[in-house]
Amino acid sequence: MVAFFYGVVPLLIWIGGGGLYDLGPGAGWYETWVSLSQLTGLIATLCALVGLFCIARVFGNSVGIDRLFRWHGLLGGAMCVALGLHIATSLIAWSDDVGFAAALSDLTGRQSFMALATVAALFVFIVALSSMRSLRRSMDYETWYYLHLCAYFAIAFALPHSLQLGNDFSATWTWWYWIALHVVAAAAVVISRWGRTVWATLRPWKVSATQPLNSTTTEIILESPAPIRAQAGQFAFLRPLARDLWWKSHPYSFSELSENRFHITVKQRGDSSSDFLHLQPGTKVAVTGPFGSLTVASLDPQRRVIFLFGGVGMTIARPLLRDLPTDIPMGDAPIVFLRAHRNEDLVHYDEIEELVKARNGRLFNLVGSRRLFTNPFSANELSTIISDAENRQALLCGPDSLLAAARRGLLDLGIEKNHLHFERSWW
Repeated sequence: MVAFFYGVVPLLIWIGGGGLYDLGPGAGWYETWVSLSQLTGLIATLCALVGLFCIARVFGNSVGIDRLFRWHGLLGGAMCVALGLHIATSLIAWSDDVGFAAALSDLTGRQSFMALATVAALFVFIVALSSMRSLRRSMDYETWYYLHLCAYFAIAFALPHSLQLGNDFSATWTWWYWIALHVVAAAAVVISRWGRTVWATLRPWKVSATQPLNSTTTEIILESPAPIRAQAGQFAFLRPLARDLWWKSHPYSFSELSENRFHITVKQRGDSSSDFLHLQPGTKVAVTGPFGSLTVASLDPQRRVIFLFGGVGMTIARPLLRDLPTDIPMGDAPIVFLRAHRNEDLVHYDEIEELVKARNGRLFNLVGSRRLFTNPFSANELSTIISDAENRQALLCGPDSLLAAARRGLLDLGIEKNHLHFERSWW
């Protein structure tokens, strides 16, 4: 539905306004460049608006947050390319009559609403630069996030010039349709994302206890009088309502769930996770969620399961295993892999071992530095443990490097791609 109203209909409007004809062999130089300018501007704006829908998390649980954020990144890249082409083609078309210098002056401020459009373009390129992997890794999440908010202003600042100068929206209904597309996308962000944040702030959870698990990992227990409708494998965005922390929000998976309580397991990773490690009992926390589709309900009940957890992804092993029935026949029992660099990083290990045993499953620990393993997830290595891959599905959770290696190995082993369940990190 979103693709139809934000893709098909605007394209039909452009075609109906003569855009496709002006790209044909019978069109003149000026008409061709104007048509290209309109088309690239249209594509840039539509990529931005659909990208807003992605980060609004309207479809977070049905599609998956990781997939939505990946689409958002691809749309952002496409928007930057289209915007660059839009600027270039607009300058070429405009300079046909007045020359390049005058065209540059007109399109950066002298023409109505073009000063705002110029600022919008600068904002877009700032966001694009900050999203480059090399630069993004050099800044903390909050800096990157608040720079990213410039994109909202860019979309708003660009709207007036498209209505004023865009021939595609000369008809009254198309003018209002274009405005409606912007309003609906903005409403999705305000209601689904910011509205959830405000609601969560008004109904905060409270830290009831903390429990160190090892030198770098702590379990935090939060509870509330209101029940949480979440499933094992899901996560929520947590925002501590404390001084110097209220403006920070980070995703954490549920490492244990009950009706009015959930646990998160926080590991010191050199980022803002240290803020959560030092939360004191009684601290209020705004909880937005749940999100995520990595649940037992997403699995095929007719297939045997392989669980593979590594690093911080190990935190969801306990609740996921608890969601499995205990009367699983020996031949259909789950196979569970735990990957860690140190034995002490096998958090909740005793409980995981007991849960696997209660379900007649097999548990394998892969502990040690990467230098000690050639590739523990190669098809050759996995085949010594998994003899019925054609009847199995796999649920994976861990760092991107682990996901990549495990996916390759399991695919080579014979598990079908649509039977691999995982969520990538998006930051």
